[in-house]
Amino acid sequence: MREIFKRRFFWGIWLAFLFFALTHAEAQVIKWRVQSFYPGGAPYDSLVSKYFAETVKKLSGGRLEILTYGSGSLVPFGETIEAVSKGTIEAAIWWPAYEAGRDMTATIFGGSIPFGLTGEQWFSWFTEFGGLQLIEELYGKWNIKPVGPLGAGPTQIFLHLKKPVRSLKDLKGKIIRITGLEAEVVKEFGVKPIFLPAGEIYTAMERGTIDGLEYASPADNYGLGFHEVGKYIVLPGWHSTSCPFFLMVNKDVWAKLPDDLKYAVETAAHKTFLHQRAYEIMESGKAMKKMRDYGCQFIRLSDEDLKALDEVGQKILEKYASQNPFFAKVLKSLNEYKALMKELQPLENVSYTVKEAKPTR
Repeated sequence: MREIFKRRFFWGIWLAFLFFALTHAEAQVIKWRVQSFYPGGAPYDSLVSKYFAETVKKLSGGRLEILTYGSGSLVPFGETIEAVSKGTIEAAIWWPAYEAGRDMTATIFGGSIPFGLTGEQWFSWFTEFGGLQLIEELYGKWNIKPVGPLGAGPTQIFLHLKKPVRSLKDLKGKIIRITGLEAEVVKEFGVKPIFLPAGEIYTAMERGTIDGLEYASPADNYGLGFHEVGKYIVLPGWHSTSCPFFLMVNKDVWAKLPDDLKYAVETAAHKTFLHQRAYEIMESGKAMKKMRDYGCQFIRLSDEDLKALDEVGQKILEKYASQNPFFAKVLKSLNEYKALMKELQPLENVSYTVKEAKPTR
């Protein structure tokens, strides 16, 4: 009888210890609610949000759990950054250009500027040339720590048009769905910019309410069927060469995070960037081929037209720089980096009609 009692006592102690250990371990798991700027279930939900969350889980050994939510799931879209600032949610996956109304400098950090950088160059500017410190300076005022970049969208298509054009002059008087700084630029050439939500663009083109549209990358545009209503595609994507986005974390939440988990989050962000870029570059190529096969015609603007767009674009950037010292500071850094990249052009520009090598059997 005594032996049975000992065994039960031993197992009782062991189960109590196990229960304590499990509940203690559960208490040690840090959970972040992260709302994105895109809907749940959208391609970026798996490509970026879920991938980032899984990578953080692996790198942290399960000590940090990222709970991902689509746009508007926790707080209204327009209140996302304010919610992060106040700590209502721990973090957000966010495109900086949405803050243009608070500080126009955010458009630079979001890549929404004429003749900007490639995705890889944005990553280099942020991580190696001081760009990250500059975006931290801006968002730090709002109690937010930017981490990343987490990704950077591919070069966007300039225009889908219902009728062909051969130069900027042909765009005069046309009603185009276009927003941001690029809308200010093309307005100088007689374009009539108009904003429409993504869900209304196709119908507006189909009915002839607008003459053309600017929206996003080749894959995004193809997925929305814009090649069907605007088969004349104007290139290159001078207005949005790439658009970086970040993980925006509440500063108090970030400060409480152990250093090894901060490193895990930063490493996961960079790994997500590489994953997203590799996939989207490939998908952009596929989408361009699909549109060509569909019968779309690609129209490239002349060097003279591109130069004219650049000159107007730079004047607009200079206007904002004259109004905002911080904008001027960031633009100066960016222009210095662009000057370095120009030094590489003679080395890296191998463009000509390349004859594809055929493998021998």
